[in-house]
Amino acid sequence: MLAFTALVALRLHGFSLPAWHSIVDGSEPVEVLAGAPRMERGDDFVVHLPLALSQRTLGFPRVNPTVGLGQDMLVPLALPVAHPATFFRPEVWGFFLGSDVGLSWMWWSRVFALFTVWLYLLREVTDRRVGPALLASAALTLSPFFQLWSFNSASMTASLGAGLLSAIALVRAERTVARLAAGLALAAAALCFALSLYPPFQVVLAHLGAVTILAWAVAQRRELVGHRHWRATASIFALSAALVALGIVAFARDAGEAIATMRATVYPGVRTAFIGETSLADLLNANLGAPLWWHRSDGGYLGLKAGWFVGPPLLALHVAHVLRGARLDPILAGLGLYWTAIAGYMLFGFPEPVVSATGFSLVPGQRAVIGLVVADAMILARWLVVGDRRSRWLSSAVAVAWTVVLLVCSSTLRARLGGGSWLVGAAFAAANGAIVLALGSARLRLLGAVGVVAVSLATAGWYNPLVRGGSAFLFENKLSQQILEIERTEGPSHWVVAGVPRLASLFRILGISVVNGVHPIPQLELWSAIDPRGTWRNVYNRYAHVGVEFQPVETPRFVKRSEDVIVLEIAPDSHALRELGITHALISVGPPDAWQAMTGFEYIGSIGRHHLFRVPREAPP
Repeated sequence: MLAFTALVALRLHGFSLPAWHSIVDGSEPVEVLAGAPRMERGDDFVVHLPLALSQRTLGFPRVNPTVGLGQDMLVPLALPVAHPATFFRPEVWGFFLGSDVGLSWMWWSRVFALFTVWLYLLREVTDRRVGPALLASAALTLSPFFQLWSFNSASMTASLGAGLLSAIALVRAERTVARLAAGLALAAAALCFALSLYPPFQVVLAHLGAVTILAWAVAQRRELVGHRHWRATASIFALSAALVALGIVAFARDAGEAIATMRATVYPGVRTAFIGETSLADLLNANLGAPLWWHRSDGGYLGLKAGWFVGPPLLALHVAHVLRGARLDPILAGLGLYWTAIAGYMLFGFPEPVVSATGFSLVPGQRAVIGLVVADAMILARWLVVGDRRSRWLSSAVAVAWTVVLLVCSSTLRARLGGGSWLVGAAFAAANGAIVLALGSARLRLLGAVGVVAVSLATAGWYNPLVRGGSAFLFENKLSQQILEIERTEGPSHWVVAGVPRLASLFRILGISVVNGVHPIPQLELWSAIDPRGTWRNVYNRYAHVGVEFQPVETPRFVKRSEDVIVLEIAPDSHALRELGITHALISVGPPDAWQAMTGFEYIGSIGRHHLFRVPREAPP
């Protein structure tokens, strides 16, 4: 708690928010203390953070008027809203104290919650051994998966762990007060998890939670069989379930319209995934050090963000020991079945009936990797306390086999990505083998776990920058000041952004309405003004980054560039543009006089490459 408080007080965080410098004016991001902003982290600095900052600017409204005709802020992202649901989204609480405080609070609440909650949960997995739990929790927190995603799924994972901890505490509680406290904690954690509202991760983690609690119960069956207060415990479980159900129903009714709109979207509402879409080389890319040696010209890293996995060889060792007469550990068995099933889904897919019955129709294969990452940390923790210590040659054989598998995958991955060398691949394969060999040794087991932590840190620990604050630039740069001046002198405005669609998010931060940019919920009513027949509905009925291009087209049309990127092509002199209520335009490409001649817009001025125009209320004849 002291470290969290100090870091928040210093306004430090790891978000790539300073990427806005390059978008706005190319100025030096002086708030970056170490590292560099990652342009591929648009999910943060283009989507989530601008909406959170917009909420602060506007006073935390339920409906944010800067997104099209307005958007309900309860879904689909966790944002600061003056609403009871915010109580179950603690990562956003800091925004009520300030913009920079909110950024720092969001970052460190994710990191510390993930590490601390899973430290205590893994302590249960390791039969109260602090050392193994500490190493496994560190490996989980430093996993390339969480780092390359900038910890955006950490809160959800922490709430799952908190729920499992609360359930275990409830089972063990001897006093009524303790049972009630554990029951309330369980209900709160479950609601935090439910209101995360990202089904691809929630489905996978929920299955892991069920497997974990079942495996733990089997491992602790002697203690549970003699439980003296099972009736009281069952009553508290039922009460917790009722509270969770009541909370979910209340939220669903309150945000029902927005939820219904999201469910009816082309993407992601009806997204399905029935076949495997991942190769083994992709799955093991972090083990092969891919984030270190491969990147595209735009700085983007592997779309499949994974972890440095040690689960498969450790499970193979345990199975081999069981076949030689050792006892089957129920926790390793349960986690092993789970790991195998999820990996199988990613590599080969499930039959459609299984997908529908389990909720995996909502889980694209690459999103299932979160389950493997978390389960792998649990397997590591459990292995450190129950792993067989009798056969050195068997450990060597498994380590060699794992090395060979990675050598083959390295060749495949390098060929597909067009990067790296065979020597790099061999080095990483050998490092994996050495770690597995250490984990299979009685004397070197903890050193092997330290190795997992070290390689995870080395593979992606450099990825996120260290930043102090950064929100002030978004309000104080010359472009923002000019936009705010227009808003003050000309009254409420409604903008369209062309050339650099990401700039639409800047308007939202400033509290100014903009027609395009990120639409987390489709703006069906907005687009009906120019598409009354719904000709293009299947294009814009999705979560989307919406761009606008001025083209000499007779009627507006929408073009899908990718699953979440669409472009509205519209003539600048059309009445359709006025139907959208546009009063001003920001165009960030080409000379302003050419745009003025082409569009008939009234030129206001330029800030660098960004040109501001006033849109006449009447289209030219």
